[in-house]
Amino acid sequence: MKMILKYLPLFLILAQGVRADFVYHDSATTSGGEFNAGFAIGNLKNAGHDSPADLDDAAAVNVSYATASPPSGGYPVTITLDFKSPVDLTKFYLWNHSNKNGAAAPNAGVKNFTLSFHPESGGAGSQIGEVFSGTATAAPATGTYAAQTFNFAAPYKKVRSVKFVILGRIAGNGFVALREIGFERAGAKPQTPAPDPAQSQQQTLAPKPDKVLVYLVGGQSNADGYGVPAQLPAELRAPQPDIDFYHGNGGGFSTLPANQWIRLQPGSGSMQGNAGGFGPELNFGIGIHQALGSQNTRIAVIKRTRGGTSLHTDWLPGGNATTNGDGPDYQAFQTTVTQALASLATLYPGAAVRIEGMVWHQGEADAGSDTHANAYKANLTRFIADVRATYGKDLKFGIIQLSNNQTQLKPAHLATVKAAQADVATANPRNYLVTTDDLPMRGSSKIHLGTPGNLTIGSRLAAGMQQVRSTAHN
Repeated sequence: MKMILKYLPLFLILAQGVRADFVYHDSATTSGGEFNAGFAIGNLKNAGHDSPADLDDAAAVNVSYATASPPSGGYPVTITLDFKSPVDLTKFYLWNHSNKNGAAAPNAGVKNFTLSFHPESGGAGSQIGEVFSGTATAAPATGTYAAQTFNFAAPYKKVRSVKFVILGRIAGNGFVALREIGFERAGAKPQTPAPDPAQSQQQTLAPKPDKVLVYLVGGQSNADGYGVPAQLPAELRAPQPDIDFYHGNGGGFSTLPANQWIRLQPGSGSMQGNAGGFGPELNFGIGIHQALGSQNTRIAVIKRTRGGTSLHTDWLPGGNATTNGDGPDYQAFQTTVTQALASLATLYPGAAVRIEGMVWHQGEADAGSDTHANAYKANLTRFIADVRATYGKDLKFGIIQLSNNQTQLKPAHLATVKAAQADVATANPRNYLVTTDDLPMRGSSKIHLGTPGNLTIGSRLAAGMQQVRSTAHN
């Protein structure tokens, strides 16, 4: 069956109040040197950003600071940040590097670093407290993204300067670059009570629902997501206040807080090439909420994906409700779901939590040989049976079919896997198929869908899930 549901825009944007507790340094100097004036040290303090949630020009060209390549004198690179008057500091915010002159280079971002705090300008005077050590992760190659937050165990008081020492970059030994840095000042209160968009599970979640409907997302790179957040309208870049989201960051590079409940938003793409991207979960969650969500019913999405993984090995099902015999990524998926459900119960005590369905975007890795392509139908049938044994026999299962536009795949193997997906979808009334042959790939890619494709697939998944609801026995 072919589901077509066009993207329905939401006219809800979260208010981002000015944060009186967010503070920049007043000036900075560095021993690292810049590429040119476009990558000056002053770019670490971009004008108009009043909170760690506010970085609208993250994808703009020439707003990074960058050293020479390699840095003058090698690593470490020391940046000294000065304040005009003493401040008490409780947190450090870092927006890592994403591109230089528009060319994706997220691995040039800061990795390991230290902060030391001083009572006089220029890093002078006896050091205040202990040296703080941190490790940053890669930024997405394009788009806006949230700051990485580093909490201090105790406030550093009466600070006039901070020495920010970069020990190395994400990969390689060439130039190191970052987008922007800021701090949280102790004692000040926000001027407005608006919550940060990427708060953890400690955030206030109201009203308390009677029921929480949970949907699972699994698969390989197209499930992980190659949609580009910067190409979305503002209402889709913002966290969705009525939909909860938990992702396992399978590739390790997602820019969103992982393994905790946040609001549904783009950014869970977790592989090096699509860090900070989004997949079908965005419009899927929105579509499900529009159909079923209310003050009494909460929608929650749990996602654990990893690019390049196969059903024949990585997601191989053992065939029962345990993890015995399961492939490593299927085991990791189940661990993510278990942890998310336990945490969800603490967020909404007393609510009835039920896993309603799962969506699956995978098959490219199995279209690499006759053996694996021919085994896909049996493996997918067994996988769905295992998922239902684990999470409920009535679970609905949406299968995103491979596309003829994925010309990186051998035509014969692609056809075999596509036919297997279609056969499995029709074999059980609780399965359904979403086709993708009419959707474009991302740019020049021959394997990955981009922003329009992921939005359309998400909408089709939501529509299909509702059709299963109306036609299958409950």
